[in-house]
Amino acid sequence: MTSKRMKRYSIHVVFALLLLIMSVFGGRYTLSAFADATQYTSALQDLRTDASFMPSAYPDNPKDHDVYLIQIAESERGELFVYTYQPCQKTTYLIATELNMSFSASVDGTDLHGLTLLDVSGTLCKYRVDGVRVSSAAVRYYNITSIYREWNKDIDPKPDNDNTTNEVAYPIGKIYIAETVDGKPSYSQKTVDVIEITDSYVGSVRYLNKSFFYADACDCFFIAFTTDRPMHALYEADVEFDYYPYTCVVDRNGQLQNGTFRPQLSNAKEDIARLKADGATDVVLNGIKTKHYTWKWIHSGKDFKAAENLSEEQAANIPDDYWVLRFFASELSMSPVGGGLLNPSAYSVRGYMPSDIAILRLKYEYMGKVYDLGAVSDKVTGGKPNMNAPGAVRDFFTWLAEMLGIPVWAAKALFFGVLALVVLAIALPVLSLVFPVFGQVLKTVFSALWTGVVWLLKGILWLVLLPFKGIAALVRKIRDKGTDGA
Repeated sequence: MTSKRMKRYSIHVVFALLLLIMSVFGGRYTLSAFADATQYTSALQDLRTDASFMPSAYPDNPKDHDVYLIQIAESERGELFVYTYQPCQKTTYLIATELNMSFSASVDGTDLHGLTLLDVSGTLCKYRVDGVRVSSAAVRYYNITSIYREWNKDIDPKPDNDNTTNEVAYPIGKIYIAETVDGKPSYSQKTVDVIEITDSYVGSVRYLNKSFFYADACDCFFIAFTTDRPMHALYEADVEFDYYPYTCVVDRNGQLQNGTFRPQLSNAKEDIARLKADGATDVVLNGIKTKHYTWKWIHSGKDFKAAENLSEEQAANIPDDYWVLRFFASELSMSPVGGGLLNPSAYSVRGYMPSDIAILRLKYEYMGKVYDLGAVSDKVTGGKPNMNAPGAVRDFFTWLAEMLGIPVWAAKALFFGVLALVVLAIALPVLSLVFPVFGQVLKTVFSALWTGVVWLLKGILWLVLLPFKGIAALVRKIRDKGTDGA
């Protein structure tokens, strides 16, 4: 565990013990958190309705930048409020952004829910949970794994790779249970285990089917990570993210040209990938020859690196003991620009990029026991799409050489030879009528060229068939040997 995570863990343990002592002496509690149509009550006013609440337990501490969840409340209008202790609030003003929460005793279906700040009373804050309406069930569960705040450049470290941290997550690990007693809500709580993502890295792998006029392609995005708990096997994972369209220009080797990346962030959408170890994605890329690519959703870091053509930077950011989740695939549109149709200098690309990626849940096995826990994961965004296919897009002659299985020089000779034959075949009848003598010379040249092309095609055919001839000879040799032995 990193020193930052260890410090955070120790602080939360001490704070959890303090809350446990308060809950033992205070027992079950009620909290009136209601509001009229135009104004909400303050955080301090709401919390003081609990007889066990002690304001002195929440002192100012400029060095503590964590966000602690201390209470929830349901309003008479069916809204859900949460109350936080933010020790540095007087000196470093922080705003919580989201909760990772499910509405049952388990973390199945856990999701991110936005928060709106309603009041700040010193180090105590009151938030409304956006989009949540209180259920009419007799017993209501609020299973909260973590709480988020925006990344702050003045207090938070930068990732040591090309990734960006968007939001920082703090562990909560509590189930709040709400019941209606004598017409009023009554609350209790219990602590549950969570698993913390200690380090992560977001990247992508590009799959291509190269063609002459275009390249049919697909980007597969992944998040590699390690945790504060050992895992012998990983069975399921939930990953939430946004994704947005973009355009860019790449050179013939697939490398991004500076200043051409154009994200369309206003068109971003949210999504969640619920991944399983036995799940897989199958992608068909069209072209002269159709190509199929299939990948599993969950890998060990070691297996993932062995299976993919990663860049040196990517491989360095994925140690063997990491786990890798492939959570999003984006098909690309690639078309040539500049340099002419036969030899384009660059390609215009349209695709989708994910951002604000967070792991919400992990189901895993350790020492023969299966755990299903909420995950405490910062929101991160990877760098630009990785063009990790050298010579990603080919010019016409390279494409022709690959299609025929011959060297590029032979493809060029074949192309220009056939082109010359076509031109001569069209021009020869006309020239023979106008210039009989010149026409006869052209016939001779045409005949020689035709003979050369025929021999070239025979040579190519011989090269293509050579491996099959070798296999056939080996089969005959084995068969004859068997016959002699009989």
